[in-house]
Amino acid sequence: MARAVGAGALQEDIVRRMRELGASGLRRMHREVVELSRARELTYTQEDGRTEIMPILLAPAVLPASDERYLHRVCRVLMGAFDRTAAARRSDPELRAVLPLEPAEEEWLALSPRRAGPVVGRFDVNIDPGRGGARGAALLELNGCAVGGIHYGPATSETVLGQVRAVGAARGLRPSFPMSDVWLELCRAHARRMGSSPSGGLSVVWLEDRDWEAGITEGPTLVHRLERMGHQASVCDPRQLSFRRDELHVGRRRVDVVYRAIELRDMLLIEEEERRPLRAMREAVRRGQVLSPIEGDLDHKSLLEVWSSERFAARFTRAERAVFRRHVPWTRLLGERFTDGPDGRRVDLAAHARRHRTRLVLKPNRSCGGEGILIGRDTSAASWERAIARALRGVEPAVVQTWIPGATLRSPVLRGARVALERFYTNYGLFTSPRRIGILGRAAPFPVVNVSRGGGVLGVLFV
Repeated sequence: MARAVGAGALQEDIVRRMRELGASGLRRMHREVVELSRARELTYTQEDGRTEIMPILLAPAVLPASDERYLHRVCRVLMGAFDRTAAARRSDPELRAVLPLEPAEEEWLALSPRRAGPVVGRFDVNIDPGRGGARGAALLELNGCAVGGIHYGPATSETVLGQVRAVGAARGLRPSFPMSDVWLELCRAHARRMGSSPSGGLSVVWLEDRDWEAGITEGPTLVHRLERMGHQASVCDPRQLSFRRDELHVGRRRVDVVYRAIELRDMLLIEEEERRPLRAMREAVRRGQVLSPIEGDLDHKSLLEVWSSERFAARFTRAERAVFRRHVPWTRLLGERFTDGPDGRRVDLAAHARRHRTRLVLKPNRSCGGEGILIGRDTSAASWERAIARALRGVEPAVVQTWIPGATLRSPVLRGARVALERFYTNYGLFTSPRRIGILGRAAPFPVVNVSRGGGVLGVLFV
């Protein structure tokens, strides 16, 4: 507990020192952060084609080192629970109903071997130092494939740490382990498991749709970093893969691991447009060379129903159930049915969602980027009812979830010629290997925190 208080006091000290710089000093610091962000390729391409520097909050989040260790343990338990869920879904119709896929998606999932590679996923959580810190963290969702922030997370924390040093407040502070190193560790381990690259460099492709013109830009950055380290790497479209002499290739280069920065539904769209199957990609999935495996697309919001419902509790270990009780909010795939409510009593789900709007959140079951999320207390009754009706008709399948008050932190910002101190909502993406955890911090002036919706990134430092 003393360490948690120490982290909070240190964070306040950093904010105080930044405010004391005054408008001119803070403006200079902001310019330095922008230049460093450009040099470190902290960029995002908007829908109109403009590539912009990601907004970075000047003040970092400071967490105690004990939180880092605790969060790593929780994530490893949750990842084991996800593996157990995906395996059980193969034969359990109730799980398939809660985690539904289209027939074409099921066809791809059937290709995946029983012992596919690890899901390369990011758990997004709310961590509020005033509500228990890591031990009170609430799981918001799992991103099971096409994970963003692998480069952005460590680059942001290093950038902010430099500014903290500049104001003389960095003693004892360090960033979390780089997410990019965690990612490389997972790719290397899987290549060894597949019998590839036992001693030489890794051969990896970062897979995305060549027609994309907007979104994250970190794929090429990570590829260039791997090349500098002596590995072979490239950004690749699934249409560029082929098999030669019974080995996966992109062009003339043999490939060990395909990192999938593309969702299964996007690959199905490519097959529809091309009017032919992605044969090489399908074969790579069948051979287990793809990270995340297709199981990663079971990262629906309704996964949290599986983990927060007594109906499925017997499928999980005692340790997993303990983590669920502490960190997984009550969540249900919205439908006309009865289920156990937040207090354990049986409820009519649709009626409960209507009656308790101010205590709940509605989320599209399979969207990303914060799109379509409705916080009941901030949504009119009429808009809430329309969203429920669309979900019940199957137009926009959604989950209803217990509302978790968003954690906030204060940061100095420039408002014209003065320095203002403003509160920002935060959340954290936890990215782990069996040995390490890396953390992506995000911040926004509004409760639905996402970069694609106008939010920014947040440096995360440990003491």
